[in-house]
Amino acid sequence: MERFLSRCAEYIFNSHKNELHEICLVFPNRRAGVFFNDYLQKQLSAPVIGPKIITVNEFISDYSPLHQGEKLQLISILYEIFQKHTRTSESFDDFYFWGEVLLTDFNDIDNYLVNAKDLFTNLADLKEIEGLFDYLTPEQKAAIERFWGSLAGTGQKAHHEKFISIWQKLYPVYSDFKKYLQAKQLAYSGMISREVIEKFQVEEPYFEFKKYYIVGLNALNNCEKTFFNLLKKKQLVAFLWDYDRFYLDDKINNAGRFIRENLKQFPPPEDFNLNITPFLEKKNIKLVAVSSNYGQAQGIPKFLKEIKAGFKKEFDNTAVVLADESLLYPALGAIPDDFGTVNVTMGYPVKNSVVYGFILLLINLLKNKRIDENGKPVMYHRFVTDILNHQLLGNIETEKTAEFLENLKEKNRITVPVGEIDFSTLHRLIFQLPEKVENYSRWFLEILGSFYEIVKSNETENQLLAELIFSIYQAIEKLGSVVSDLVETQKREISNAVYFRLFGQYLGQVSVAFEGEPLSGMQVLGILETRCLDFENLVILGLNENKWPRKFTAPSFI
Repeated sequence: MERFLSRCAEYIFNSHKNELHEICLVFPNRRAGVFFNDYLQKQLSAPVIGPKIITVNEFISDYSPLHQGEKLQLISILYEIFQKHTRTSESFDDFYFWGEVLLTDFNDIDNYLVNAKDLFTNLADLKEIEGLFDYLTPEQKAAIERFWGSLAGTGQKAHHEKFISIWQKLYPVYSDFKKYLQAKQLAYSGMISREVIEKFQVEEPYFEFKKYYIVGLNALNNCEKTFFNLLKKKQLVAFLWDYDRFYLDDKINNAGRFIRENLKQFPPPEDFNLNITPFLEKKNIKLVAVSSNYGQAQGIPKFLKEIKAGFKKEFDNTAVVLADESLLYPALGAIPDDFGTVNVTMGYPVKNSVVYGFILLLINLLKNKRIDENGKPVMYHRFVTDILNHQLLGNIETEKTAEFLENLKEKNRITVPVGEIDFSTLHRLIFQLPEKVENYSRWFLEILGSFYEIVKSNETENQLLAELIFSIYQAIEKLGSVVSDLVETQKREISNAVYFRLFGQYLGQVSVAFEGEPLSGMQVLGILETRCLDFENLVILGLNENKWPRKFTAPSFI
């Protein structure tokens, strides 16, 4: 079976045997670069300095002096500028969601090099949009109502006028926002790409390497196309595409849309020979309907048993692809030990961990704290018992905890003064709730720091648990730094709702990497990590609607 990256490695080696250090290879992700490196090493007979390997995002942003800002920081700046132009009385909390929408729109505008002034030009007078809102679905009208207030209370004409007045202000907001960021050497990702493209339109670009190879990309935005065209005009670039004629020649099949455009605009070298008809080769495909996630994972041993005779402990022989990341633990537990090393490339999301579950219980404490008639903080008993019964506290002052819980049950107490829970230093810390939002992060960090010390001091140290605590600690520390900066320098008030929304976003993106050798054994990976990769055997879990492909439509002003 021919592998795309193996063929690329062979072609590039034959073209640059003695000058590999003078070329740069651009991949869609790091995993593809790791696999390519191994295929390239198999071509070598002596030590050499290898080519530079980089992702497409890093490739363009390396030419810009701007630094990507944190989302909260960018939305806070955007709020000030939006408020200045629209004179809105909207609070930062109410604006935050729409700030995310605007930031995403601005990012798309810049990535696709759209003329923002033309886009945001007044659509016309009221007559041109008289029927516009008649075509909106109830869900769309509800979204607009949440932002501009009740439609019923303002009347149709007033609402049209409101729409136009906001739309007219979007270009000044966009323009001033970018000027402000530029002065601070900050940017969002699309702004960085556009800045590079516009800079190279007025000055001669300098490219460090003699040759660039763009390998295995698919959907290109206009910034990427323009950048690649600059390289193409200087004859410094070659494009190697991974595709199959099955969907390329089928004009109705959207899977081939971007590749058809890419082959026309950026054709591969004529001497690059790749098998582009593997879809026509006979394959053994089985679809198995299973009623549960656990049941899906239990199909893995049966499949591996069927292929055991031809199984090889090589990194490109067999892969388990997860459309649903929550299947990771069941999948790992289902792989038999006699199949050797397993390399997990996707990482374990902390939001599925026991530590994150405990953090959510702490958030419940913050959201539901009350003050009694004596001015002392009290808590509904369920929130307290959930914390005390959690497994992370299972080995800490167990007798005192059991006695306290029994007392709660016997006396049928509804609320609990949190000052009573002082079984240990850690218990006192947990129930000593901070008053101000800007102190939340420090409170979480102190609790996690205590847990980390307990885990590390345990003779039977749980390495994964320690890594989970450390990863969550880093994410909260980063969030706390951003919130503190906004409160201190921009005098911004952050509400509970905004803090916890950000908290979920910061921790929702964090995953713990499993230690292992990436170039040995069976691979377990997510959908996006499979780009450019080829395997002899595939097990795909979670091949369900809205999971493969994942269905998501982002809200937008444009």
